Amino acid sequence: MALPKPITIDDLQTYQPLEFILLLGAAGTGKSYAILSLADAWQRLTPEGKVYVIDTETGIAKTWKAAFSHVRNILLYHGETVNDADKFIDVFSELTTQVTSTDWLCIESDTRVWDMCQDMGWLKVTGQVKDKYLSQRLVQGGPVTPQPDQLWQVVLDAYRRRFRDVLVDSLRLKTNILVTTGLTKGSPRVTPARRETMKLLNIDVTPDGHAENTRNPDTVIMLTRETDGYWAEVLRDRGSDKPGEQVRFKVESFWLDFVDNCRPD
Repeated sequence: MALPKPITIDDLQTYQPLEFILLLGAAGTGKSYAILSLADAWQRLTPEGKVYVIDTETGIAKTWKAAFSHVRNILLYHGETVNDADKFIDVFSELTTQVTSTDWLCIESDTRVWDMCQDMGWLKVTGQVKDKYLSQRLVQGGPVTPQPDQLWQVVLDAYRRRFRDVLVDSLRLKTNILVTTGLTKGSPRVTPARRETMKLLNIDVTPDGHAENTRNPDTVIMLTRETDGYWAEVLRDRGSDKPGEQVRFKVESFWLDFVDNCRPD
């Protein structure tokens, strides 16, 4: 087989990379605000672009109504349209055919998607969602994980093959992506938070107990809420012109602040 033609230096100089950002943060640290302020800036900077948002937690609509009702480039899917794994994957799969390089696909939140995929597995294997099954098990007894091989096959097929692999292997080459995920309640927000965060990058565990990085984002940012507002700390950034340098900035308009601090011309 003949080798494909390599890209040239001229190609590299005109290359416009797409973003793949993972935002981590506990509840109330500004994840929904970051998505909406990004859409606000994108509306002005890229009028032809759209911001597709799949919100499994319904917080985006509340924040939009409170502070971003002037933002009109958002196509929002939330509530009953994405409140279980099958519905979420149907919407996600359809959007993968629509997004372009001038768009963003934002998913709030990966934590909830993983929970929904687990619930789907438990429902298909036991006829009950996970919490209900475990509650009954406390009373009636029985295995902690029923038919584990079958359960994990269903869960990982939904989360890994139909969502994660599509996101990482193909969609990241087509559009800009922002995914949020939660931190455990009460996580420390100093140096130990970095350790907690890196653990969370490997949060999903396979049936044999081995953790794996399921997201592979180019940029990982942890959000915190402090007395003077929301702050962002960049934990990893493949697109940085300052590798290894700590970057921290106050979030007022997430995209503009990110570009100023991490993508200067």
